[in-house]
Amino acid sequence: MIGSQTAAKLKETIEQEVLKVYGIQPEQILTVTHDNGSNMIASVARLRDSLTEDEKPFMQDEIRAVEAVYQVTESYRRIDLAAMDEAMDDNENNNESADNDLSVEDESGIDCDSEENESEDILDDSEELMLEGTRCAAHTCQLAVWDVLKKHEAGINVVKKLVKMTRQSKYKEMFVEHKASFAPISNATRWNAVYLMLKALREQKPFYLMLENKFPELRFSKHWNFIDKFSRALEPLFFLSVSLQQKHVPLSEFYTQWLICQAHLNAMKDNSVALKLLKAMEKRLSKLIGTIQFKASLYLDPRFNYIGSNRISISDKEAAQRFLLKLWHRLNVLDGRSESQEETYDGEDEVLESYLNNYFQKDSPCVEEETTPSENSKVYQLLKELELRPKVPIITPAHFKPTSSISEPSTSSTKVSMMPTSKKEPFDILRYWIAEEVRNPQMFRLAVVIYSAPSTQVSVERAFSALKLILTDHRQRLSDRRIQDIMVLKLNPELLPDVAKQLNLDMEAYVAELE
Repeated sequence: MIGSQTAAKLKETIEQEVLKVYGIQPEQILTVTHDNGSNMIASVARLRDSLTEDEKPFMQDEIRAVEAVYQVTESYRRIDLAAMDEAMDDNENNNESADNDLSVEDESGIDCDSEENESEDILDDSEELMLEGTRCAAHTCQLAVWDVLKKHEAGINVVKKLVKMTRQSKYKEMFVEHKASFAPISNATRWNAVYLMLKALREQKPFYLMLENKFPELRFSKHWNFIDKFSRALEPLFFLSVSLQQKHVPLSEFYTQWLICQAHLNAMKDNSVALKLLKAMEKRLSKLIGTIQFKASLYLDPRFNYIGSNRISISDKEAAQRFLLKLWHRLNVLDGRSESQEETYDGEDEVLESYLNNYFQKDSPCVEEETTPSENSKVYQLLKELELRPKVPIITPAHFKPTSSISEPSTSSTKVSMMPTSKKEPFDILRYWIAEEVRNPQMFRLAVVIYSAPSTQVSVERAFSALKLILTDHRQRLSDRRIQDIMVLKLNPELLPDVAKQLNLDMEAYVAELE
């Protein structure tokens, strides 16, 4: 992008260089993931406003479709509480080994289930817009850490100065003799470098005390309390940032990892730095969980929406149901599918129904007059059934568990690794829904869309790194179009087999034409 990066310019770039070039229609956009810059937030708001006029016909159809569903299902829209309590009791009896995860129910940032929180108007149109911006969770995590670290820059710089001093030649002999490693030097832009520096010092504390005894000018002992508190408090956040660097992190998955981090920080009651970080994390989290796309992702996730769950409020559940119904309608429109197509019965159904009417006593007139539920109302019933699923633990065996108490320092390598606590694999929401495809194809269809929304823009950072490898000093004559084509293949290597196949077909067609 050339020129100023104002909100208006960013909006124009999105429209001209993304939507127009790739033929993306307004109704195909679910969300836009962006950083926390005010210009990006404003550009998405401008884009939403400009797309609203184009989307109005779709939005009005969606609202009418949802209203029709609620009219048809009004009689059974509310799940009988007594039946739910009975089902909950059965579920608890069948699952005596409840998950042993850290308590996160009250840390979710979402109101607990209560009748008082229930929405009075189920047909409120406040959630009618499909397009909402999603703030990058990885960038928000960085901001939460810097909210705390920026107040302690002086202490960090003092430790950094001592670490730099250890690089001098007169200290090198001690490192070689004791096979110790130099602590990495932090920088002003990456907080994880601060963590790695402090962690390396903490893990080699006996050696650095020995070094100080021989060279008193290296006064590490004066700062050990600072080093210990900060390194331990930053540890859960470091592993959170690692988990958010994956190629694709769905919205509910970032939330899971975020809550695990907060739970570990909350467990460090005697660490004032950890409690400050926890407060910053909770404050920043509120900016990430307000979108309807996020609420829908929680609704489809059995770690948050299960029988008797208090991790999603009633109003948020209803908002998610409404949104998912509209999404279902929109997908049908985009796919060219009509409700009549969904309701087509084959001849075998008619033969069976005729036989049963003759075999048994014919249904009473009141039953015959009832209309067959529409496809949308069937989808609504399936959505409601998601609230009756068994609970899936948030903490899974392979999740990282940071140390909560002071342990013996290690003189081994300072390389950080995530060691699983069990051979079992952690819960994967994408695999969960892939396994549900045959049994529950309607919900799978919705899950594919909802979980395609990224919670981070890490892929953009990777694109910048890839661009540096492509646009080198020796390749300055590449055209913009050629650079874009190379970037697409560089960032999407899975496309190469299809590209090669298409090239072969094109070549065969060209040769056949010449002959």
